[in-house]
Amino acid sequence: MKLWRAIGQTELDKLLAGKTIKPIRDITNCKNSWTKPAVTFFGTENNAANWFSELIHNYIICIDADETVVQCGKGRYPDFSEPVNPLFLLLFNDSGAAVWVREYAMQEYSRYSVSLVAVYEVERNEVMKKHLLRDRQTGKILQVSSAYDDLVDEKS
Repeated sequence: MKLWRAIGQTELDKLLAGKTIKPIRDITNCKNSWTKPAVTFFGTENNAANWFSELIHNYIICIDADETVVQCGKGRYPDFSEPVNPLFLLLFNDSGAAVWVREYAMQEYSRYSVSLVAVYEVERNEVMKKHLLRDRQTGKILQVSSAYDDLVDEKS
């Protein structure tokens, strides 16, 4: 099962060194379906790219994981198809437009429990005034829409 995740330099270094990646924060204020800390992923490269923030992420990784260790759920994310107040992104409370997006989770992962398929890194494009995400090996650029896909109903 292919999954995508936006990560920082530290997580990539740990992954490449064979260390186990575990959840890094408490989930009490999270807007998702997990009842205990988990490492979350998206089912599409587009969703990982939409969640990607140059302030905290350096890469998007694509992994191949065994479906038997992956849980499916959902998370609440800012609706980027409408203008978003930067304060809403910082606080991410219930005051702004949001969508429910399908998420996947594992309790932990390492390069020994998943296969690393691709690492996409930021390439700043000054002409387009945005960032591109390019595969470090193949040069492929992620094709990203301006909104999340793989949406789920809030009640599902």
